Parts: sequence; structure tokens; C-alpha cells
Amino acid sequence: MIVENEVLIGSVRIDADSCGLQLALGVRQKSPQQLAHALTKKWWLNLRSELHLAELAQANTSLVFSEERFSKAFNQNPVPSALQSFPDQRFVDVNERFV
Repeated sequence: MIVENEVLIGSVRIDADSCGLQLALGVRQKSPQQLAHALTKKWWLNLRSELHLAELAQANTSLVFSEERFSKAFNQNPVPSALQSFPDQRFVDVNERFV
């Protein structure tokens, strides 16, 4: 039996009053269907943000690895190499062979 302000999701019963969800959702009275929808939406947004953070961490790791590879290739290159800024043609970095 489900009483008012309780929702049964799968085999888990959630009591909105004890969890403080009514205050968090900014509502006074929600039907069980509306509360279940709000909980599902909150869960989905949390999952999406966790996946987004995992993607950002993966991208950051890849960027660090790529920068290390470029730095090694640039600095250990036997050919004189330089990096210049495009607008004013100033040297940004040079390798040991260039000097």
C-alpha cells in the first residue's frame, strides 16, 4: 500500500517527507507520479553529469599525453625548429639545435 507522499520505484519505497524532497523540489503537494518523475529526472541529470565529468577527465588525460609527446618531439629533434606567433612573427619557443 502506498500512502500519500510515498513513491514505489522498483522495489524501493521513497518517502518524500522523510527525505526532504518536497522542500528540495519546491512544491507543497505532489502526486506519486509527479514525485517519481522528478526523482527520475534528478537521477538522470546526475548520471549525465557524472558521464560528462568522466569524459572531461579522459580528455584532460589525453591532452597531457599529447603535450608531452609534442614537447619530446620538439625538444629532441635534431633539426633546428622554432615556434613563431603568426601576427607579429615573434619566437615563442626554439629547440636546442636552433640556438
